[in-house]
Amino acid sequence: MKLSSIAAETRRKKILETGIQLLRKTGPDGIGIQEIADASGIPKGSFYNYFPSKDHFLLEALEIYTNAAIQWNESVLEEGGRGPSALRFLYEKK
Repeated sequence: MKLSSIAAETRRKKILETGIQLLRKTGPDGIGIQEIADASGIPKGSFYNYFPSKDHFLLEALEIYTNAAIQWNESVLEEGGRGPSALRFLYEKK
């Protein structure tokens, strides 16, 4: 992978991570591309170099968030067992 490709992928991940943090605070209707761009330190027009639209960004952010939730749930099942012990583990993990 070329250095410019690595830099672009790194920037794209940063935009996603930053956008996900904003989404947690405001939800999808409370956030615009300008806010994502500002928080990511890029011009608004550059956002479109990484995502064709806000909807595409939201879909990818949702996929990342969902995968993280699935991994967390799987770790609870692995560490805490099932049934009441899983609930106890979940309560204590909070």
